[in-house]
Amino acid sequence: MSIVITGPRHPVGGGLRTRMALFTTGLFASLALAVAPFVQPPTALAWDHDYYDFCTKNLRQPPRVCCNNSGGVWSEDGDCTDPAAPPTPVPTVTQQVLPPVVVRPAP
Repeated sequence: MSIVITGPRHPVGGGLRTRMALFTTGLFASLALAVAPFVQPPTALAWDHDYYDFCTKNLRQPPRVCCNNSGGVWSEDGDCTDPAAPPTPVPTVTQQVLPPVVVRPAP
């Protein structure tokens, strides 16, 4: 009994349509796997203030390292902040609406 397939058609191989469908499926699957790391949506990190405190006090790491590891953002003033926190509102100038001034004509 021979294992070598020498005939042009084999029951497992199927026809041309089956081979094209399998080839296309394999091609799209490999493209999906190749592209997947580049199209993943960015995930938001939640800042863990408890881990930041634990890291600075117990592990004695620099605050900047603990800030990055806890998911925070290191600011220019040397503080670790929550990246999801809204920015500090800028003070605005408001105008007070005055009542209309009625001027009587001179007699």
